Amino acid sequence: HDARRAKLGPEHDQTLDAANDLALLLKQLGSMAEAEVLYRATYATRRRRRGGDDELTINSAMSLALLLKQTSRYEEAEELYRRAYDARTRTLGAAHGQTRDTGRELSGVLARLGRIREANALKDKCQEENANPFSCYSAASAAATSTASRRKRERFAFAPPCNAPADDVELRGRPG
Repeated sequence: HDARRAKLGPEHDQTLDAANDLALLLKQLGSMAEAEVLYRATYATRRRRRGGDDELTINSAMSLALLLKQTSRYEEAEELYRRAYDARTRTLGAAHGQTRDTGRELSGVLARLGRIREANALKDKCQEENANPFSCYSAASAAATSTASRRKRERFAFAPPCNAPADDVELRGRPG
């Protein structure tokens, strides 16, 4: 992180990527306060330079929101998840998998805050958007389309519809 900062400058995308990676490592090591400082700095810089609807800014908001949620700071997490959800709805559309995933994260935080009706309404909305199997992103569709996952693709006989409950998904394929 320091080497990239010195060479590329503190606001270069590669420097910010390195800061985000370091924050993730610090979080995994339990240094939540140090991770939060880096996540906040990365998010603030990206938001100022790229705007709130940029995918890198949204990803930075999501990283910070997750840390805040994991440290039971739900009000702060809600604000960031809501910004990310609104931005993804505008840029990707309500039916996009990333938008729905962000909505489900926001729904979970709302539930933690005791706003159960709002949480359930958002969760239901994200599930309704899931009804079109051609507009969703699922692990099965990712495996089927990823060139890096050729072996996985060969093992699956079909990709389940995105709105299938996990219990109803049956993956058939060759053994081993």
